[in-house]
Amino acid sequence: MARLGAFGAPPWCVLASIDLGPNTGRSILHSGTVCAALTAASLGISGLAVSIDATEPQHLHTAAGVAAKATEWLPAARKRTVVNINVPDLPAEELGGIRHARLAAFGRARRDWNAGDATVNVEPTELPLDPDTDEGLLDAGFATVTPITDVQAVADDSAAAATASTSLRA
Repeated sequence: MARLGAFGAPPWCVLASIDLGPNTGRSILHSGTVCAALTAASLGISGLAVSIDATEPQHLHTAAGVAAKATEWLPAARKRTVVNINVPDLPAEELGGIRHARLAAFGRARRDWNAGDATVNVEPTELPLDPDTDEGLLDAGFATVTPITDVQAVADDSAAAATASTSLRA
């Protein structure tokens, strides 16, 4: 609605949350925070999804500071840029820095519904932690910045052709 001007001038970006609990690895597909930023991109707006690695954070100001830094450079980025940021729950002076990170093979995403007290968690596995991924760097005390792309259809029509050539009769 905001993109269509329902509330005034359309926004130049969407800052989704400072979500409680990290959104890392390929589990970001289950994150409402990340999906809000991806939705912005589908409407031609850049988006930031920001999360803090705590369900009861003590240092929310650190995540807010990292988000503020990201909004300083985002206007110069190409339109439809989507960035997933995860920040450890540490005082700013203890933060290891801000690093680019690849998505981990697995990761964490958390979704709470207050009305029904339902919680869905996707947690890490016992697989070894790759130190250059968002999970590994977050675990080492770094804020992570992971550019992601919006969901798009693939131009390959072989699946449709194969499906169309298959008989639906049993």
